[in-house]
Amino acid sequence: MRLPLPQRIKARLARAVQARVDDAVRPVAAREDDLARRLDELTARIDRLAAAIDLKNVSERVDRLDQVAHAGEERLRRLDEQSTWNAHQISRLAPQAAALEQRLERQARPVVVQTDGQDLPEARSLVEVVREEHARVRARLSTLSAYEERIRRLEDSTFAPPAG
Repeated sequence: MRLPLPQRIKARLARAVQARVDDAVRPVAAREDDLARRLDELTARIDRLAAAIDLKNVSERVDRLDQVAHAGEERLRRLDEQSTWNAHQISRLAPQAAALEQRLERQARPVVVQTDGQDLPEARSLVEVVREEHARVRARLSTLSAYEERIRRLEDSTFAPPAG
C-alpha cells in the first residue's frame, strides 16, 4: 500500500538534494574564482617584469603559467563532472528514499485482518483506491525526476566549462 508522500518529506528531500548540489558546486565556483584571480595576479606580475627580462625568459614563464592554468581548468572540469554525477545519483536515490519512508510507515502501523467474508467487497474497493493512489504517486515521482533532470541540464549548460 503506497501513501502519498507528505509535503514535509517532499520539502525535506528537495532541500537535501539542493543542499547537496550546492555543496558540490560551491567549491568548484570558488576554485574557478581563485584560479582566475591567481591568473590575473600572475599576468600582472609578468607585465611588470617583462620590461626587466629578456623575451626568452618571459616566454618560458608564460608557458609555465599556461600549464598551471590548463591544470586548473582540467581539475575544474573533473570537479564539474563529479558534481554532475553526484546530482544524478541524488536524483536517482530520492524515489528510493521515498519508498523506504513508505515502507517504514507501513511497518509502524498494525495490520488488522478479519476472517469473515463480509468485508471482502470493501477490502477490494480499498485495494483499488490504493492502486489508484499508487499510480498517481508514480506519475508525480516520474514528473519530479523529469523536472530534476531538466534542472540538471540547465545547470550543465549554464555552468559549462570554457571550451579550449
